[in-house]
Amino acid sequence: MSHDHSTMYRWRNMTPDEQIEVMKERRELRRPLHSPSHFQSETTTYYLITAACFEHQPIIGHSLSRIAQFEADLVALLKKHCDQLFAWTVLPNHDHALVEEGRVRDLIVELGRLHGRNSYRWNSEEGTGGRKCWFNSAETAMKSEGHFYASINYVLHNA
Repeated sequence: MSHDHSTMYRWRNMTPDEQIEVMKERRELRRPLHSPSHFQSETTTYYLITAACFEHQPIIGHSLSRIAQFEADLVALLKKHCDQLFAWTVLPNHDHALVEEGRVRDLIVELGRLHGRNSYRWNSEEGTGGRKCWFNSAETAMKSEGHFYASINYVLHNA
């Protein structure tokens, strides 16, 4: 079974029995208990990457200049580490990118570093040292050509 980022958003709406079942499965598969696993698809290298601010707070959207700078940093990172960047959007509390990337786990690590640098800078700017800015990054492998084009549409119209 592969988990996508929707599990983290559904957790609060799950019954206690459903939560127990998810945790049991994660233990059996030796996956982290606190976040969705990152998997490398055997059949595709196209992924929708999503990253959300902690508790969906509009931390990126603190100012227009912050959004613009984060977008520039994100696009530069994606262009450096991905084979292709098809679409992206940066919103006040999350971002999406549709990419071709053969080493998605490495990309997630690089995104984590970008998030860490920005968290430090943003917390310094706002005097909120230690505040958690990001929840996590998650990837969804494209399952078909239709899924790919639906994802492009979603990313471009999400804003």
